[in-house]
Amino acid sequence: MLDSGLWSQHGPLQSAPGESGSRVLAQYDVIAARTQSGSYALPLFANYATNIDDAYGHGTHIASIIASSGVAVTGRYQALPGVNLVSVRVLDSNGAGRYSDVINGIQWS
Repeated sequence: MLDSGLWSQHGPLQSAPGESGSRVLAQYDVIAARTQSGSYALPLFANYATNIDDAYGHGTHIASIIASSGVAVTGRYQALPGVNLVSVRVLDSNGAGRYSDVINGIQWS
């Protein structure tokens, strides 16, 4: 998902029901890659597991809607409980971004 990031603690998204591994497969911060040289240096994929905090909150909100493992009173899941996430941060702490960052995020994913 391309958005403002994902809460660094992952919260309820950390693992799926009955699973022990993280549901967040990878994270990439397009803004950091553009503004901080060396933030994604070689070896390839070394930093893609690093938590990227969501200073704006929108990405975390949307991810929790998509991947919630909450169960309704009917006994059915309220979202897609087995889904895994790849978070690509393309929006800053104000929810604003550049077209080029979004394009780079799409190309990365």
